[in-house]
Amino acid sequence: MKKNIILFLLSVLAFSLQAQQRGYYDAPYTRYEADEATLGGGATVQSSYNQDQITFEASDRTSVLANNGGSVTWNNVAGNFNKVGITLRFAIADGVNNRDGDVTRNVDLSINGTYITTLTLHSQWSWEHLWDNGNGNNNGITNQNYRMRFDEIRYRVDNSYNGPITIKLEAKGSGVYFDFIEVENVPDAIGCPAGFTEYSGNGNNLQEFVDSHANCYIPAGTFNIGRTLELNADDKVLRGAGPWYTTINFTRKDANQG
Repeated sequence: MKKNIILFLLSVLAFSLQAQQRGYYDAPYTRYEADEATLGGGATVQSSYNQDQITFEASDRTSVLANNGGSVTWNNVAGNFNKVGITLRFAIADGVNNRDGDVTRNVDLSINGTYITTLTLHSQWSWEHLWDNGNGNNNGITNQNYRMRFDEIRYRVDNSYNGPITIKLEAKGSGVYFDFIEVENVPDAIGCPAGFTEYSGNGNNLQEFVDSHANCYIPAGTFNIGRTLELNADDKVLRGAGPWYTTINFTRKDANQG
């Protein structure tokens, strides 16, 4: 009887540990919601469960609307940072009138009161028309509310900080919605591993490079590709300098074009 009880308790413990290790638990970043930040310059918290409102698609149906000079400030962002990786989830109100256009807004980024850079936000990849976007999976959709109103941009700050930091974002135009930021410590770039061949092009011939080598290393940089990228062998290995250093941009909507 005792043995059965012990086995049962061990099973419960194993299940409990397994349940705790699902989802967000091991993410390298910490999320900071905009509505929990300090607001300035007239920025306001927006919350709505109406599907025709922008903030309907924000996390917890809540975001912050900032017009020119409006700001959100997160104090005591925890961590000791080798470099700071910041991902911002945002929406631009004027994007609603630009299905395939590109409305832009600038946002100033500061850390510990020091200006770092100006981020340029784009609406190009948001404000999706599901009902007539040509995707056969969406045939029959009659609801003409826009979807995918929020997009993300990320930026790496190549400064080291010991201890908690303060991050401020200030809108330099109207209709900027801040949903959240995700902040992480960024390690140094990974060099080319032994036994790998390093790519030296600009992206145009990346497929040919991958086809010609078993172990491929893509160095730090941004590589624009106007087609899909296929790994046409079971033993093909593709590595980069790290997600904050090596970026492959697929530049065509008709991704199947080779």
